[in-house]
Amino acid sequence: MRRGTRILLMVISGLVLMIGVVGGMALKRDPAAETQRYYTRGLELMRQGQYPGAAIEFTNAVRLDDHFVDAYYQLGRAHLALGQGKPALAALVKATTLKPTHTEAQLTLGDLYMAARRPPLARERAEQVLKHTPGHLQATLLLARTYAVEKAWEPALQAARRVIAAHPSEVRGYLLLAEIYAARTVSQRADSLLPEETA
Repeated sequence: MRRGTRILLMVISGLVLMIGVVGGMALKRDPAAETQRYYTRGLELMRQGQYPGAAIEFTNAVRLDDHFVDAYYQLGRAHLALGQGKPALAALVKATTLKPTHTEAQLTLGDLYMAARRPPLARERAEQVLKHTPGHLQATLLLARTYAVEKAWEPALQAARRVIAAHPSEVRGYLLLAEIYAARTVSQRADSLLPEETA
C-alpha cells in the first residue's frame, strides 16, 4: 500500500472516529433540558384535555428530577382529572412536602381531603396556606368548610365573616355564610327532635 493511501485511510479513520465521538456526545442529552421538555409537553396535553398523556409526561419529568415540585403538582392534577385519587394524593403530598408554600398544591390537596371526608387534614392544608399568605380567599373558604362539616359552627362562621370582611364583593363568602347558618339551624332542629336521654 502506498504511503499516500495509508495517510488517506488514517485521515478517513480519524474523521470516522471524530464523528462517532461527536455523535455519541449528541446522544447524551442534558437531563435538565429533557425534564423541561417532558414538563412542557405535559402542560400542553393538560390544556388539550389529554390527561393520560399528560400524566405520562409529568411522570417522566419527576423520574428525571425527583425534586420538581411543579411537575408533581401537575401530575396530581392529571390524576384527579382521570378520577385517580390515590396517585393524585401521592403526587400532591410529594409536592407539598418538597415545597410547603406551594399554595395551589396545598389547596388542591385540601379539596381532595374534603372530598374524602377528612376535614382535619383539609384544615391543616388551609392553615398552611394562611400561615404564609394571611387572608388568602380560597384557604379561608376551605377552613370555614372544614369547620362546618364538623359542626363547629362558631369557627366556621368566624372564617366566613373573615372572607366577607376581606373580600366584600366576593359572593362565595356570603353563600358560605348562608350555608353555615342553614346547616346550623337544621342541625339544631334535628337535635331538638331527638328524645332526651334518661338517666
